[in-house]
Parts: sequence; C-alpha cells; structure tokens
Amino acid sequence: EDGGDEYFERRAQFVTEGLDRCGIVHCPGDVSARSPAWRRSVTGWREEMTRVIHDPGRKACMLAAHYFDLRVVYGEAELFDPLRQEALRYARSRPPFLAQMAENALSIEPPLGFFRQLVLIQNGDQADTLDVKRQGILPITGLARVYALQTGSSGLHTLDRLREAVRAGIISRDDGANLCGAYEHLATLRARHQVDQIKAGTQPDNFIPPKTLSPLERGHLKDAFGVIATMQKNLRARLAGRGSL
Repeated sequence: EDGGDEYFERRAQFVTEGLDRCGIVHCPGDVSARSPAWRRSVTGWREEMTRVIHDPGRKACMLAAHYFDLRVVYGEAELFDPLRQEALRYARSRPPFLAQMAENALSIEPPLGFFRQLVLIQNGDQADTLDVKRQGILPITGLARVYALQTGSSGLHTLDRLREAVRAGIISRDDGANLCGAYEHLATLRARHQVDQIKAGTQPDNFIPPKTLSPLERGHLKDAFGVIATMQKNLRARLAGRGSL
C-alpha cells in the first residue's frame, strides 16, 4: 500500500505542478491530490464520506461539498460511480446532514443592501469592487448542491442540478430559470472581466468594479443578486419551518 501511495503522490505532484504552471494555481486550502487526505482507496473514500454524512458539523459539510463534486477525469469510472450513488442515497436519508449543508449554503449572502444598492468591499486592494465568484457564483452552486442532495441527483454541473431540481419539484420552473439565468450572467461577467485583465497584462481575479459596467449591466447584476437573495430566503424559511429539509 505504501508503495502504491508513493506512485500516486509522484503522479499528483506532476499533474498539480503542471496545472500551476498553466495558471490553475495550487489550492491555498490544500484541497489537492498532493495531500494524503485527498488520495484514498475506494474503501478509504467510503469510510470518509460515511463519516462526514453521519457527523455533519460545519467543517465536515464543507468537506462533503467537495466530495460530492468529485468527478472522474481519467481511469475506471466504475470504481467511483457506485461509491457516489451509495453516498447520495445515504445523504438523502440524513436530515441533519441536509440541514447543515443548507446552513453552509446560506452562509454567504449576495452583496445587495436596502433599496437594491450594491454593497462593495470597503478596504484593501479590492476596495470598491464585488467578489463576483464568492458573493454570487458560490451561493448559487451551494443552493444547487443542496437541491441535488435532496433529489439524490448525481448531476455535477450547477445548471444540470438546477434543472433536475425543477423536474423533481424541489423548486418551481420560474425559480429554476431565474437561478440559471443569474448563474450564467455572473459567470459571463467574470469571464469577460478576466479576459480584459489578461489582455491588459494583469493577473486575472474575481473582483469587478461596478463603475466599469454600464447602467444596464449593473441592473442585471442587481437582478442576479436579488434572485440569489430570494432563493436563500425561501430555503431559510423551509429550514425554520421544518427544522430540517
């Protein structure tokens, strides 16, 4: 087993170093195959996924969010797919786990204040900007992940999860369309912002100054954040009313 892990450690170092040189930098939180915690056998992953679902603290559910987003990029998918399906079935039967996953998804609110004004970062190098990834895209992916766990969906892309939630009746057709539209708008803004930075020879990031957007674009941005706020409010009300999902 030790010899096997040495092989995968070398392989992980090779792949992650290559990705880093290509611009996909090493994860500051060490969520990477370079870490032994992210190199496990099928048995090891089954034990770990069972652990975080059975004892759903905040940190455990943060890990579970990563685990349920794992996907096969090379090799035998049949080694992992049954494990994913088993974990999904178990997660769906654990209301405390679903509730904590929902709480985590609600922990980041969109930067929209009273009267629909945008709430900007106040200090530091990113002052007068919005973190479109953390404050917009991640809240939507968090909601979609909770919906996927409720339905037992094995979908991995956020848009697929939202569409499956509509088909399962977890959210309405209009709410699903609004969330998909908000996600696509925010992702497009982020991509365009980063392309402009690369063209200007600067390091791409997720911090967009609203003053660089047209009034129409700012209006659409506010609409997107408003959709997120509404869906978070709906999920929060369900948690409060039932005590679980």
